[in-house]
Amino acid sequence: MKNDIGTIVVGLALLALVWIGWTQFQSLRELPDEREAVFCTADAMQCPDGTWVGRTGPNCQFICPGG
Repeated sequence: MKNDIGTIVVGLALLALVWIGWTQFQSLRELPDEREAVFCTADAMQCPDGTWVGRTGPNCQFICPGG
């Protein structure tokens, strides 16, 4: 009788570990791909018309108004 209870407890513990591992795996799969994220530096440039612009776009370029 004690062996049966021990087997059940070990089985439930293994099942719990598999479930925890599966949920962790699923949460990692849902993370955004870091290669797609673009973070530009916070520097600025003065355009010929006197306005100031920051870096923007996937290549972090300065884009002045009007060209």
